[in-house]
Amino acid sequence: AILLFILAGGSIGFYSGDPRRILEDDLPYLRPTFWPSVPRLVNELYAQVKAQIDTAEGEWGKLMRKGLQEKLENIKKDGSYLHNIYDPLVFSTIKAQAGGRLRMLMSGAAPTAKDVQELLKVTFCCSYPEAYG
Repeated sequence: AILLFILAGGSIGFYSGDPRRILEDDLPYLRPTFWPSVPRLVNELYAQVKAQIDTAEGEWGKLMRKGLQEKLENIKKDGSYLHNIYDPLVFSTIKAQAGGRLRMLMSGAAPTAKDVQELLKVTFCCSYPEAYG
């Protein structure tokens, strides 16, 4: 699979091995457009993003939490994870932490909790299919 991906013009990067540093060290350097992963790494990414949103202070924090709430409501209502106002204003900063190019996050090997999937879809503004079984 790796060889086929490279032959198709893709490039492949591997994380450093410390899941706690994936958002600050690995993703900004690798700048993935497609990130296949496993639940262990995805759950760590979720924890880091959630902590950023929960601890953001002042008006910026209020705006982040309001945007998150609205986008989560939209995803439950009609499945949309994009928003014309909050994405460029708020979530582009979170997406930039993952290199700014992420279009699909995918996990396999085991199921991922629905709240984890939804938060990562709306904060990184990308699709998130699962592949396991």
